[in-house]
Amino acid sequence: GIKDMPSDVKNIIIAGMGGQTIVDILKDNQEKLQNVDTLLIDSHGAFSFVRKEICSLGFYIDEEDILEEDDIIYEIMRFKKGRRKYDEDDYFFGPILRMRKDKVFINKWQKRLLEIENLLSKENIPKIRKNELEGEKERIKGIL
Repeated sequence: GIKDMPSDVKNIIIAGMGGQTIVDILKDNQEKLQNVDTLLIDSHGAFSFVRKEICSLGFYIDEEDILEEDDIIYEIMRFKKGRRKYDEDDYFFGPILRMRKDKVFINKWQKRLLEIENLLSKENIPKIRKNELEGEKERIKGIL
């Protein structure tokens, strides 16, 4: 694992895990990241969280790709050592993905809009949840 990693490692790939687990591994081993130049991350979700947390560790988003296979969306992110300024939409959508707006990106967010509409159509939805969903809906519409 990363705990036993030699100190001269320059590139790390972490794939096939949940976003929280990936972030926990990196945060628990920050001293091992001092000489690392590149992180290649393929998490199973929590993409916004992963972007924000890894950037807080002194990396910036160098490249991103999004693909879909068997109805599963994969967002692959490459981070480089350094800092860049991002806003919440950059973390939420991915700064490079939101600029490219390729077919898979558009499909992902259109599906999410449909899910939100379905949730909002339910009776007895708590007001706080309704407000969260309305906010997310407006954020997505603003990017598409």
